[in-house]
Amino acid sequence: MRALGVYLHIPFCRSKCRYCDFTSFAGQEELMASYVAALIKEIKLQSAALSDYVVDTIFFGGGTPTLVGAAMVHEILETLARYYRIDPQAEITVEGNPATVEQGEPALLRRAGVNRFSLGAQSFNEKLLRVLGRIHNSDDVLRTYENLRSAGFANINLDLIYGVPYQTHAAWLADLQKAILLKPEHLSLYGLQLEEGTPLERDVIQGRLSEPDEDETARMYISADALAVESGYHHYEISNFAMPGRECRHNLKYWHYQPYIGFGCAAHSFVAGVRTANVASLADYLERMAKGQTAAIAQEHICGSEEISEYAMLAFRTSKGVNEAEFRRRFGTELNLMMPKVEDFLHEGLLVRENGAVRMTPKAWQISNFILARILPD
Repeated sequence: MRALGVYLHIPFCRSKCRYCDFTSFAGQEELMASYVAALIKEIKLQSAALSDYVVDTIFFGGGTPTLVGAAMVHEILETLARYYRIDPQAEITVEGNPATVEQGEPALLRRAGVNRFSLGAQSFNEKLLRVLGRIHNSDDVLRTYENLRSAGFANINLDLIYGVPYQTHAAWLADLQKAILLKPEHLSLYGLQLEEGTPLERDVIQGRLSEPDEDETARMYISADALAVESGYHHYEISNFAMPGRECRHNLKYWHYQPYIGFGCAAHSFVAGVRTANVASLADYLERMAKGQTAAIAQEHICGSEEISEYAMLAFRTSKGVNEAEFRRRFGTELNLMMPKVEDFLHEGLLVRENGAVRMTPKAWQISNFILARILPD
């Protein structure tokens, strides 16, 4: 049986963060029950085409999945179990905002089968949380984290953001040190991106906030890498660190170019070399599901140089890089023939070849877009 990841998009938020351009909607909680019903219908509709797969990772993302509550998460998981083959050891992750995880919810989520939690801390600094438009405070992070541990969660990720306006290097290290003291199994450390059209980007353009300094942001990344690795975390992907054996198995599917199916509005799938995108509009998604129609509005068969580029781009994001034997088996050619400029970056020390693979150095990860633009096939 082939392994399959399942992504479930829960697009509801209590409040939209000032940096967020994801497909999410604030103040529409009255639609949550209808949406979950539609999501369950889509899960059922897709099941016949995926009977040859076994699901070994499930990821509830958003939005703020915890906003729908443990009962609806349980209902979704029960539907998946009825219509799909689920690996008994499947990794099942739910993302949550510390302000939306009620006291008893972690225990209910554990009983529903959730075994991994990704907590969107972003910062422990109250000023920076306000800049980001987060609705929680640092006490909420600590309280929620303790509740997750008390409920039996032995696999927790903390999200943190660096390169935020007003954030100093010292403040960033203080945030990271506070996170490490909690001893989460996983850390996701993201550099702030000023996404077009977001309130945060508008404030920077209009001069109300200063744009993050690139050199200072790079220094934050280098310091984070050193501190996390020194604390026992393995830097296994550009933005992700894990204790041994605690890498996010679901996200590894994306980076290893493995199949996954997405349910919900704006969800994406990649199965049998075909990428599919669902309609992003919440109203359109609900209407399509009510009529028993497909939610997909775009489909693309990935092949040729495009497939090679995507495969290599994702693999280079990881600490293992591109395995040359696997590349040869998959594409019938040598890596250096398809990407001759790889040799230039090997000579410059930004790429290294070892154990049969070519990978980026941590220094190269900081300029990965620059490197990839030059080595990938046109």
